[in-house]
Amino acid sequence: MVSRFPTEWLIILCLLLGIDQVCGQEALKPGIPSADSVRFWNIPPALEALDQEAERLSHQLEELPSLEDSLQIDAYGYHSSYLPKLERMPREPRWTVTMEIPYQGGVQEIYLVPAADRREPNMPGYGFPKRFQIKGVDFDGEEHLLVDYQQSDFPDPGRLPVRLLLETRRYQNVSLQVFRGQVEDNKEFFALDEIALRASFYLWSLQKVDTTGSFEAPPFWSSDYLIDQKTSMGLPVQPHPDGRQYDQDFVKRFDGETSEPVVIELDLGENKRHGELVLYPAQPPEGVFVPGYGFPGKLQVEISRYVEETGERELFYQEEPQILQNPGNNIVRFLLSGREGRWLTITFEDFPVYQGASTFGFGEIELTEARESMSRGANVSSPSLPDSDTEALQRLTDGLSGGRTVIPLLPWLDELSARRDLQGELDRIEQMKADLFGRWNQGIELSLSIALWGGSTTLIVVVAVGAIVQRRRFASLRRSIAKDLHDEVGSNLGSVRLVAERLQLDSGGPEAQRDLSDLVLMAREASASLMDVVWMTDKRSLKLSELIPNFKKRAERVLSGIDVEVEIDVEPPDLEVPLTVRRQLMLFFKEAVYNCARHSGAKKVRLEIVLSGSAFRILLTDDGCGFDTESLGDGWGIDSMRERVEELQGTFILNTAVGKGTAVGFSIPLKGLLRIYRTGYQSSN
Repeated sequence: MVSRFPTEWLIILCLLLGIDQVCGQEALKPGIPSADSVRFWNIPPALEALDQEAERLSHQLEELPSLEDSLQIDAYGYHSSYLPKLERMPREPRWTVTMEIPYQGGVQEIYLVPAADRREPNMPGYGFPKRFQIKGVDFDGEEHLLVDYQQSDFPDPGRLPVRLLLETRRYQNVSLQVFRGQVEDNKEFFALDEIALRASFYLWSLQKVDTTGSFEAPPFWSSDYLIDQKTSMGLPVQPHPDGRQYDQDFVKRFDGETSEPVVIELDLGENKRHGELVLYPAQPPEGVFVPGYGFPGKLQVEISRYVEETGERELFYQEEPQILQNPGNNIVRFLLSGREGRWLTITFEDFPVYQGASTFGFGEIELTEARESMSRGANVSSPSLPDSDTEALQRLTDGLSGGRTVIPLLPWLDELSARRDLQGELDRIEQMKADLFGRWNQGIELSLSIALWGGSTTLIVVVAVGAIVQRRRFASLRRSIAKDLHDEVGSNLGSVRLVAERLQLDSGGPEAQRDLSDLVLMAREASASLMDVVWMTDKRSLKLSELIPNFKKRAERVLSGIDVEVEIDVEPPDLEVPLTVRRQLMLFFKEAVYNCARHSGAKKVRLEIVLSGSAFRILLTDDGCGFDTESLGDGWGIDSMRERVEELQGTFILNTAVGKGTAVGFSIPLKGLLRIYRTGYQSSN
């Protein structure tokens, strides 16, 4: 009698071997496939590929600016009226926001800035519309559908701005039509912090907006706040690449109250186009909660140009005085329409008074044109302030506001939108990983069920295949760890054994004393090596800020009895160091410290750890005997040290001579150390 082969066995064999024709699955595709298209056999490598993609996206996110909670205390944006929740999608929009386009201008993009939920301490996004469309009416009265999100809910953007491309043309008005909003307490609504329209290289300064169904509650919610240039996103800045703080913003406190104007003049060095004037408010002193600290209440702008024919300065443009409102933690923008000039003169009046003293301050005064700064590094002077303020005035064009790098507005908005897209990709990857883990666990559970029903053979196959998959995934790492343990601990303990056997046969004397010294040194080195290897491999992740103190500890442990001076001139970036990189660094440092303890005869050793600019440098200097590099034997490991540094794209340092001591170390580019590479990313919606 021939036993019937169970159908379930065929299914599990298909899962394990990845036979698409039997299982009806698609082949593994290049890039990141959908979870359902990954064959069971390919789940572990697919998870590894997802981890790598997630790491790449995380590195890109680290290079993009992020939002910071603003000092905004009013003008939260627009809030719609509350309407009853509908179960079905309505045919007509429930709310409409219409923006009148100034100067019969063209429109290329629209930015929707989400409102912030200030009821929560972390201020999440609030009320972004789920189903909507955007329409434009041209000057022939024809209506154009520009953006359509009626078929599915728009992904929640959180607090990050949404950038939408439009059909480029000239419109009388553009309207946002919302069909479905958010739901709370069985009522429907939507909210937005700001709406901005881009024309060419500028954002329009919108003057008029009409809304239906608005919830008016000044000074917090109002239709007017949709176009007031005040948002909860804060200033367009990001931390400086080296992470350090620079001179603070320019702040001038007068003796008492003053009504005298302050005149600030920027000399651009040559005639340049003045596209937009952007004013960054000064950051208040530590412990002071004053949004828009020192921001004046009135200004007037003049542009003068250099006339080549006469070699003289000529007043070219003068604007009417403008009344300013306190911007909070927001920039204030003025369109200058591309007028050309060399000198920009701004007269400020009406200064706020704090503790009886008038105060004037800015973080940056910037002129932009076509997404670029025209004023960065321009000379700043003031005929109304004393000469002692001249040096501090240069802070107004140093490209920093509050110690952070100023970013032109449009690139900043685009990069925030890119952050939203990248975060969305990361979220999808995490969801796919969860789906794949679920499939893997279901497959194992199915295999176990079949094994219990059909016999132990299937169980053995499943367990064996699972073990093979796990072994393949971690074999390389285990081999590296085993090699380190063998090289670092095994060789030293072997040497300890040989010296101990020799001491048993030695009757004493200077030779025995030298051997005893070697034994003590080897024991210290073996102990330090074992502690380093276990510490380094036990951590799933290790940051540079954790690795640097370990160099100091190892030097002090191994160089016991020697005067060790340590100088650390570094503010370690809070970034992860890959396992392969930290292994090379620790092995290099182990060899350098051991050579110093074993051969130098030094009484004093200096350890320098420096991070300057984009390079990471370690230098170990002793006052010992030194040596001749030409006659050096193989036992010192110099070639191995040089190879480790070169593998990290660094420079090996060795300075020594007989009787002159030794300096050994390396200098490694920070990118080589952290394995961070810049990858371009373009947002799309």
